[in-house]
Amino acid sequence: MPSTIEWTDETWNPVTGCSRVSPGCDNCYMFALYPRLKAMGVPGYADAPDKVQALPERLRVPSTWKRPRLTVLGRIPARIRFVSAEPLLGALDLSEWLSDGTLHWVIAGGESGLKARAMDLDWARNLRDQCADMGTPFFLKQLGGRRGKRSGHEAELDGIIWTDVPTWSEIDYAAD
Repeated sequence: MPSTIEWTDETWNPVTGCSRVSPGCDNCYMFALYPRLKAMGVPGYADAPDKVQALPERLRVPSTWKRPRLTVLGRIPARIRFVSAEPLLGALDLSEWLSDGTLHWVIAGGESGLKARAMDLDWARNLRDQCADMGTPFFLKQLGGRRGKRSGHEAELDGIIWTDVPTWSEIDYAAD
């Protein structure tokens, strides 16, 4: 489905619902968005958000795309493999996957919403530095917060807005 998320053009959800598994799930946007999608009558959102359900009718959607999208990270040839670390609720070490070429891009962001927990800027700095060490693009989507997600021109880290994205020419295509 077309997306307004700034770092992607499209999303695909063949499964709806989710099981809360950690404190990182406490303020998940999915639980806030679910009632709206249910009220709009979007297929797959009729049940409670904590009921995980497969939507078999959506499984063939990728076969209709004119160009391929990314699947099982690191196990298949893909032009760009990335991690979106949102919400970033602690330090994250991706150096192993950055150094071995599994990851080509890292997106990070803080939690937003009424009960948003603060993102320590050192966590974002650490990811930025891991990316810089390997020449990997780093995109800081938002700093998070209760009153606004502090995105766009407000998502400064050390005086810089980090909106790097990989280019096709930077990535070796494993299938070639």
